[in-house]
Amino acid sequence: MLETRALRTGAAFVVLSALLSIGAGCGKLADHKELTAETIEKTLVGRVVNYDFKGQWRFDAAEPRQFTIVENRQSGEETTAFIDIKTHSVSGLSTSACSGRLRLGYEWAGEEWNLVRIDNVSYACQ
Repeated sequence: MLETRALRTGAAFVVLSALLSIGAGCGKLADHKELTAETIEKTLVGRVVNYDFKGQWRFDAAEPRQFTIVENRQSGEETTAFIDIKTHSVSGLSTSACSGRLRLGYEWAGEEWNLVRIDNVSYACQ
C-alpha cells in the first residue's frame, strides 16, 4: 500500500512538473514589449478612420495631435487600446478639427505591435 501511494505521488509530481514547464513555454506574453504612446503615435500615421458614416480622416505625420491612453487590454498576442484623441489640420484656407475615442486593435508580430484595426467609438470631425 505504501509503495502504491509513493508511486501515485511521484506520477502526480511528474505530471505537475510537465504542466508547469509547458505553461512557462507558452508564456510569451512576458517577452512582448508594452504598447506605448510612441508606438501608437507611429502606427497611426497614414491610417484612416471613418466618422459620421460619410467622412474619413487620414492621420498625417505633420498634423498636431494629442491623445491619452484610457485603457489597454492585453491578451496573448493581441492588445486593444482605447484612446481619447484630438487632432487638427490646416490645408489652404480651411481648418478641420477632430476628437473623440478610438479603439485600436494590435497584434504581436515578430518584435513589435502592428496596428490591424481602428474602430470609431466617438470620433467626430468639424
